[in-house]
Amino acid sequence: MTQPSPQPATEEIPPGTVWPEPDTLVLLHRGLRPETDRSCLSKFRHDRWDLNPAVFAAHSSSYVINFGLVPEPLRLATKHYVWQLLNHTEPRTVRCANGTRVWVTTIAARFNAALQFVLEWFAEQGVTAFCQVTEAMLDDYLVELAREEVPLEHCYVRLNEVRRLWSFRDVLPAGMRLPDAPPWGGEDSGELLGRTRKRRENRTRRIGEATMEMLLVWSIRFVEDFAEDILAAFAEHLALVARTPDWRRAAAVQGLPRQSTYRRGELRPKVVAYLAGLRERGEPLPGRRNQAGELEVHWRRLCSILGCSDSLEDTGTGRLVVESGLPIAEYTYLDAPVTGVLDGKPWRTERITHDEAPQLARLLSTACLIIVAYLSGARVGEVLNLRRGCVTHDPTTELWLMEGVY
Repeated sequence: MTQPSPQPATEEIPPGTVWPEPDTLVLLHRGLRPETDRSCLSKFRHDRWDLNPAVFAAHSSSYVINFGLVPEPLRLATKHYVWQLLNHTEPRTVRCANGTRVWVTTIAARFNAALQFVLEWFAEQGVTAFCQVTEAMLDDYLVELAREEVPLEHCYVRLNEVRRLWSFRDVLPAGMRLPDAPPWGGEDSGELLGRTRKRRENRTRRIGEATMEMLLVWSIRFVEDFAEDILAAFAEHLALVARTPDWRRAAAVQGLPRQSTYRRGELRPKVVAYLAGLRERGEPLPGRRNQAGELEVHWRRLCSILGCSDSLEDTGTGRLVVESGLPIAEYTYLDAPVTGVLDGKPWRTERITHDEAPQLARLLSTACLIIVAYLSGARVGEVLNLRRGCVTHDPTTELWLMEGVY
């Protein structure tokens, strides 16, 4: 859905305000990620604005504003207001603000958590333009907010979004401005609500020294002793996933290279050789338990191993598997060997299974995060955005240096 951009009289546009056209970029005056394709950027006329190109933290959540959730009479004015929030270069003074432009992530979060509530309440009062809001109406809004059974923090944020809208009145045309006087006489939110929120600080207790020491020791051991086995198993897991019939079909639809398929008569010798190998090594067929709790061949996994169609079960070649007499395992064991040792013994008595591999890879990533974050003192977000080659050694100072993205 697209909307035309209203064209107020030239004298109505305050000096210094850039008025967007329908095809004006949403992130016109924001820094963008280097890899951003500008042809795909959201434009003012769109009702769904993707703000992620202006969010540089690779670990961050997705930030999108959907104006379809805004009451229709206020939708266009809200788009103009949010566009100014994103692009006006002069920061506005809002209570508890740090004097800089609002972060893109904050704009998106506040839109979803608070501004929508404000706009819906305005619409319920019959407001079709921000200039129709009166001081008496804001007093009623305060009463309604006090009645809401929501955490105090939410009440503070919903009050602050009204203040933010008021602080941008000198950027917007007269028809989009709240009353001249500051909302609620400029009184503090704690006075207005009769409750004061606690100071925003991290009250989480520190991890005990003995606990942290053992956590760090075992994280280091997990990386140094088990990483080689886990990485090999995870690589094999990904290779099997890529050979799953469903993935092969999806790859064909997307125009990606397809895995090789067998010509008539080529698959049977491969299956015979595979079964002979299992029998020689004393290994079972890949299996799983069905809904009745009975062991059965996991045909999808077997087709991935053999790189063949998922119709193998219903063919004569498939009957070779059923009639092989080989036992069936509860899992699909990967070929990656177990080489790591724990107290002089292999750390596992059996090889890693297909389903375990991603779980172990996740644990390995967690161990790496613990080590890097604890020993460097970097924040979690900074650690998650590190890239290969970020560590160097200074021969003069004999120090190891780590470089990241702020």
